[in-house]
Amino acid sequence: MNVRMVNSTFEDKKRPDFDPNENTSRFILKIPQYHSYGVAAFTLNLQGGHAGYEGAVNSAFRPDGTLRTDYTNRIKRVINECDRRGMIVILGLFYVRRACSATWR
Repeated sequence: MNVRMVNSTFEDKKRPDFDPNENTSRFILKIPQYHSYGVAAFTLNLQGGHAGYEGAVNSAFRPDGTLRTDYTNRIKRVINECDRRGMIVILGLFYVRRACSATWR
């Protein structure tokens, strides 16, 4: 079974009150529970997903296409925890709601 958890590494550069590392840490703490229920894989994305509101600045990509280390470090943390448990990560690169918007900045 696969669960889409693209917002487990979410950030919004326009919301300094939101802590993306804490968000990822809270998800990582739940991975054992998901695994115990039979989840074998998580889908992550380098541009997250829809935040439930418009205008979130949420992307691992810089405007020149290079990857941001802070974002990829959160992805790595999830991958490492999944690997430790023998779980699979399906990593998407682009998200339709982000690829056509100015939120890449």
